[in-house]
Amino acid sequence: MSLKDFSVEQVAHLLLKRCLPRRVLVKMSRNKYAGSGVFAAAPLKVGSALCFYPGVYTPSVPPWARSVEGEITLLDPRHEHLKANAYLMNLPELGGYIDGLALEAVTVNGAMANPHAVGHLVNHPNKDQSPNARVVPFFWRDMILQFSREISSSEYFPIPNAPRADGEPWFLDPLTFETVRYALSADDGEGLATLAGAVLISTKPLTEGDEIFIDYELNGPPLPVWAQGWYHSVK
Repeated sequence: MSLKDFSVEQVAHLLLKRCLPRRVLVKMSRNKYAGSGVFAAAPLKVGSALCFYPGVYTPSVPPWARSVEGEITLLDPRHEHLKANAYLMNLPELGGYIDGLALEAVTVNGAMANPHAVGHLVNHPNKDQSPNARVVPFFWRDMILQFSREISSSEYFPIPNAPRADGEPWFLDPLTFETVRYALSADDGEGLATLAGAVLISTKPLTEGDEIFIDYELNGPPLPVWAQGWYHSVK
């Protein structure tokens, strides 16, 4: 299935199917600065769906708060610590980010059930390599509206993303000056309604065994500590 011919919601629906033949495999990366990597398990055309980026989604400050004049005061106690997290996938098109380290909310018995939920292990290319995939974000609600009856069956893996639900302070309401917190439950209706996910799509033809790379698109210098000494821009 290619994003050229199908919507991102249809692609996400496909990657949830338990009967889908393996499109990717996790093995040791050929990148000397990396550990695990993700590889094509079969020949794949340009635009092919590869895998999900799993993890916990933290949304951006809602539009109603950003529309008020003045700066938004972020209260998230983890805000500074995020700079040390190498598994964050920013979603500028939708807002917010997916934390690929926070997988405990989307695992079964401590392991990812879906073999196509491995996008957090895709590496940035070395200087002699180039990206061969890109990240396409989407809102899960759009896919659920189309396929809600199907994905509730045992023939599908669970959604590999969850809304952030730790009850921590989020931002200061610019109108009331009250603290707005993240939800306390992943089953919170609003959190599920705004839950975002992301799929990786091939940008070049892939042969079996090709390692998959995406451009991390880091800004710097200064670079995050985890990227210093090896990261280079591919642009």
